[in-house]
Amino acid sequence: MSGSTSGSPTHYGPVGESSSDILLEKTFLASGYLTGVGFGIQFVLYLQCLGVLWQRRPQSCNLTLSSRVLIPYLTILCAMNLIWTATSAYGLQLTFIDNRNYPGGPVAFLGVEFALPDNVVSLASYIAANIMADALMIWRCYVVWDASQGSKAKYVVLIIPCMMLLTNLALAILFALETTGPPGLFASITASFAVPYFALSMSMNVILTFLIVGRIWFCETRRRGSMGWYTFTKAIFVESAAMYSIIGFLLMVTFSIGHPINQIWLGIAPSVQLIANYLIVYRVANGSAWNDRQSAPGHTTHGYPGDLEKTDDDLSLGSDAKGERN
Repeated sequence: MSGSTSGSPTHYGPVGESSSDILLEKTFLASGYLTGVGFGIQFVLYLQCLGVLWQRRPQSCNLTLSSRVLIPYLTILCAMNLIWTATSAYGLQLTFIDNRNYPGGPVAFLGVEFALPDNVVSLASYIAANIMADALMIWRCYVVWDASQGSKAKYVVLIIPCMMLLTNLALAILFALETTGPPGLFASITASFAVPYFALSMSMNVILTFLIVGRIWFCETRRRGSMGWYTFTKAIFVESAAMYSIIGFLLMVTFSIGHPINQIWLGIAPSVQLIANYLIVYRVANGSAWNDRQSAPGHTTHGYPGDLEKTDDDLSLGSDAKGERN
């Protein structure tokens, strides 16, 4: 055939890069797309939560205490994830378009990119959302364990999670400081702070998951399984934010061994964590979240009773709201 040449076809792929570098570039690019997908899902849930919280306002048009707290909280979470998504997209542009001919390729530029101002803002938004989401899990654990007024167990079980949250905040600051220096996220010293940060965050969520699941299981046993298996399973999965615990575990493992796929889990972790939080808040606002009424042995309503949707702030703020009404 005219124009045909012998030998292998022309190669247009990366030159002078290892297979691991190419895999890292692929996962970094895929992470950017998945970050956008995650933001879209969490934004829809954010709007749904706002709608339910707004509908719960009384005829006086004044927002309830739970709405006055949860609406700003959700808005800040959504704003943090928007910043994370936007800066991630801009990072892809810098890496693969604006600096495509950077010496050493995209992987070499990634070591420089993490010190740029946009990445500092991105990492700050990630850490802020992570700490806020972890705080919500501690609050939900408090509400689930608030079986009766005057109970001291709810304070005892939260001592370790609260200490872990404060420690995680300190590790997050150190992780952020090391990430913004060369060579950024891929430096060995960064990993020495990143792995404990991810591990502690995941461990805290696992502990809170077991505390929440154990409490719901115990109360459901006292009620002799009146909730129903499907509703009970759904309550455990949503209330414990098990979805984020799974992603957090994958992120911690892949980051500790240095596998490039950790970029996938790092990209979707913020959205998954916020989605788990939105599902909890949605159940709270919709009157279907677990609260002290479900823990009573005499409570035999199948599923979550509809009349709880008409209750005030004890659904979401626990015993504090009860005291306010009194």
